[in-house]
Amino acid sequence: QWLDGPDRNRERPFFLFVHYYDPHAPYHPPAPFDERFADEPYCGEIAYTDAAVGELLDGLRSRKLMNETVILATGDHGEGLGEHGEPTHTIYIYGSTQRVPLIIRFPEAGPFRDDSWRDRRIGGTVNLVDLLPTAWEALGYSAADLPEVAGTSLMPAIQQGAGGHEWIYHESLVPALEYGAAELRCLQAGHWKYIRAPRPELYDLQEDPDELRNLADQHEDRIQEMEARLAELLASEASPDSQVAMDQETIDKLRSLGYIAGGGRRDRTGPQMDPKDLRDIPMTIARVQTLAAHHRTETALVVIDSLLAEHPHIPTAQQLQCTYLIRLERGEDALAATERALADCRGCPDETTLLMQRANAHLLLGNLGEAMSQARVVQETHPEEPELHNLLGQIMQMNGNLDGARQAFLKEAELFPDDPRPWIRLGHLEQNRNRPTDAEAAYRKALKIRPHDPEAKIMLSVLLTAVGRQQEADTLVDEVLQTHSSFPGAHFRKALSLRRNGKFDQAIQHLRIALAIEPRNPLLLTHLGTLYADMGENDLAIQSLEAALATGQATPENFVNVGLFYAKLGRFQEAIDRWERGIAVDPNSQVVESMQKYIGMARQQMQQGQQKP
Repeated sequence: QWLDGPDRNRERPFFLFVHYYDPHAPYHPPAPFDERFADEPYCGEIAYTDAAVGELLDGLRSRKLMNETVILATGDHGEGLGEHGEPTHTIYIYGSTQRVPLIIRFPEAGPFRDDSWRDRRIGGTVNLVDLLPTAWEALGYSAADLPEVAGTSLMPAIQQGAGGHEWIYHESLVPALEYGAAELRCLQAGHWKYIRAPRPELYDLQEDPDELRNLADQHEDRIQEMEARLAELLASEASPDSQVAMDQETIDKLRSLGYIAGGGRRDRTGPQMDPKDLRDIPMTIARVQTLAAHHRTETALVVIDSLLAEHPHIPTAQQLQCTYLIRLERGEDALAATERALADCRGCPDETTLLMQRANAHLLLGNLGEAMSQARVVQETHPEEPELHNLLGQIMQMNGNLDGARQAFLKEAELFPDDPRPWIRLGHLEQNRNRPTDAEAAYRKALKIRPHDPEAKIMLSVLLTAVGRQQEADTLVDEVLQTHSSFPGAHFRKALSLRRNGKFDQAIQHLRIALAIEPRNPLLLTHLGTLYADMGENDLAIQSLEAALATGQATPENFVNVGLFYAKLGRFQEAIDRWERGIAVDPNSQVVESMQKYIGMARQQMQQGQQKP
């Protein structure tokens, strides 16, 4: 589209950068690659991307641009896929993630007409920092005008088939920032690769390209030599002259893209864990994130809790624990978890995220003043933090400032136009204000941004049911079940629809599927119990209703339903007990007055000795 569009001056050379993000975890290749590579989804994403690159090259050919264009194809990292215990990338600096493809294709015209530009493989060590100087020279610009960069042009090496760097540098700070272990620094010179770690590593890449045999104990002199060179390099890069200050706008943009989590770093005293000793921790974290991505938040939390019981100070695990507790609306537990994480953090890169999570925890507990105070702290330092204005809007909404909440959601939508969540929040707000037309418009905007968003479709289905457009609502629910079969909200809405139509057995099946995903969801358990009650299965009804109360997350409304069921059975004392517990959960709830009324009626029935009210 850009090549054909009005923004391109066809009289001038063009530069086009295309970022194919698809071969990236989680791996979900589109059709037909999902079926062709059902057992190897990563390969499916590579095949899909390969086809997409093919479309781009075919487009250049059809526009007769192929023989006028220099093409550079590369990647930013590889995937561990379990090698060295790394599921994806960022943790270690072995070749499985550090080696990337670099293919350069020159046109068979102009200065590249002769064969010296074709069919060559450079044997020396080259680096991604060489891309800019190479492209600069290929486009005919003077080397004297090239800005100061670390890389060198590969053009001479391509023609002569040699060249490359004497050494290259690798680093990963992720073990320190996300796992509380030591950071990794590396110097690669020729076929030798040295990794600085609590237990140093040295590999002969010529004899051991997969870096399986650590030779550090056998070559202490080489270790000392390479460590000295690495220390010299790091000292020069740490000098004030080498530092480049970033303005706040640049920092915020990088943070929004996920490249900067916050400011500062975690400072720890004493010996640090060697990243090699992380063992299965990264794989466990990856498994947890996959579970959460498939809406199995409760299961993910169980795994994270187990991990933190053994390793209580892993930053990533702490943050995920906070996230999942908030998602499950466990306010007290979430607040305690954020306080523990912040005590470990002390200005770490996750601090802003943790402050947001603490504000969310206070919101769940109804501490609106404290929630707003925490959110304002973030707003002062990071006014464009993702989800900040959504959070401010939720606090205002609960405070009754509906116009302020609406403006906050619109501000979030303005800052992040590719995110459907602010429109979903706005739709929910308008729905609560009994403005169904405005609510539907907001949900439709969310779906325009992300057509298959399950939350937007389910929220819209709730609205359509409320305004009597049941067939449209059911269609949306069925669509979500097709695209997101593990979304519990879709199974819940399907169960309600089936129940309305008298299909109780099918409704129970969908509720049980949802409960397999969220086994401690009090809403699902309560609806299952009331459904059993309608079927006359009293024992199963009591089992589910009591399980809802036992989660510790039941609302006063849940206690109302359980009490009414006991009263229906003539078990008035048990009904009274449940209503009194419901009042204790939230004395300010709107249903407290009803529960007090029920308690009085039940006591009256007990005094009269009647079996049923």
